[in-house]
Amino acid sequence: MTSQTRWNRLSDQQRLERAHSIAKTVDPWHWLEPDGSLPLEHPQLWPKVMRVAQAIEAGWDLPHGTARGTLLLCPKRPQRQPCPGQLRVTRRPDDQLLVFCPECGAEVTCIRNWQRTPWARPRCEPLPLEADQLGAVDLEDLVLAMTEEVEDWAAYLDARTGQVVSVPHESLRQLEGEPPSLFADSQLAAANLELARALQADATGRYIPIEPLSGRQKFSIMESFAAGLPAGPAREQLDQALQARSPLRCFLQTVSADPTLRSHWLAYETRALHDHAQAWLEEVRDESAFD
Repeated sequence: MTSQTRWNRLSDQQRLERAHSIAKTVDPWHWLEPDGSLPLEHPQLWPKVMRVAQAIEAGWDLPHGTARGTLLLCPKRPQRQPCPGQLRVTRRPDDQLLVFCPECGAEVTCIRNWQRTPWARPRCEPLPLEADQLGAVDLEDLVLAMTEEVEDWAAYLDARTGQVVSVPHESLRQLEGEPPSLFADSQLAAANLELARALQADATGRYIPIEPLSGRQKFSIMESFAAGLPAGPAREQLDQALQARSPLRCFLQTVSADPTLRSHWLAYETRALHDHAQAWLEEVRDESAFD
């Protein structure tokens, strides 16, 4: 009987007990800076930290004794073959997060002292605009509207519900007399036309246009990321890319060539875009757009 077969015959409880018996305990604060940021002086640690971060994101809010799947693949190779399992996280009674593979039981890690890390909270906390009359804005939706480059569509924030809505320019042009397209009778086209009418009739500022991120703003985020790197080849390459004829494209090409640098950039970009979206919402409040 192979080890894989023996593992498949174990109950879930037996798998957890066996995994715990071979677990390696890690403390993310051994790697992080005091403020919870990544150790810029040791980029070789970033992939390991990000792996632990994803596990914390999956398990920080679990009730004790429950488990949740992740998108992390098991890195082990039982019998020299890649394991197809996706790692799971469970929160133990002692509050440690146990990461295990339900397929082979390998790559088990116990994470302790995770409660104060930046990932022990929702990835995107809904930001209330006016608690007495509005819903909440999903920052992920707002960021997507600001960064997704879709031609002939316009995005708006509904101040009454806090939702991000999009409408094709074609529907807006129909209100000006342009003939409808072949799809005008479809259910989606009818809904878009109804939203266009609401936008046209809006006299209270309910629908607030969401401007896409400009090239200059994208450049500024990239420039700040490069400036925060320690002196070395990676920073020099990014500085050169930002001085190229097509700086945005050259920057992304340079980052994509290094998986570790790319992982750090994506995490930085996500934080920067969320900060930008929150700042935009604050400006909206200051302009009394929701009165």
